[in-house]
Amino acid sequence: MTGYARHRVIVEHFALTWSEPDLEGIQQLRLVLEQLRARATEQLRPGVTTDDLLLLLVSLGHAVQITDKCRPQMWNRLLRISLDGLRADHREPLPADASSDTHRPNPDRKP
Repeated sequence: MTGYARHRVIVEHFALTWSEPDLEGIQQLRLVLEQLRARATEQLRPGVTTDDLLLLLVSLGHAVQITDKCRPQMWNRLLRISLDGLRADHREPLPADASSDTHRPNPDRKP
């Protein structure tokens, strides 16, 4: 249970301070997410990376912040949609990461 409490504190701290990102905090969060992703490999959709989870967490945190006053429970809907999309029974390939070699911009290509 101590590990769970530590992970929760890191995630909550990250969510509360995201407007001023703390690079050390982000690295700690990445390590937590990597551990969680490694434990949940069989439950996660193939191809989901730690960076995917980090970006998803940031987006959900932002959604909570911007809907808190006007629609305080809207984040629950977004969370459900996000979790459903992460489930392992979704087998269709994910789009390639923009930083991968196959999707790097071609400097010779004219717009």
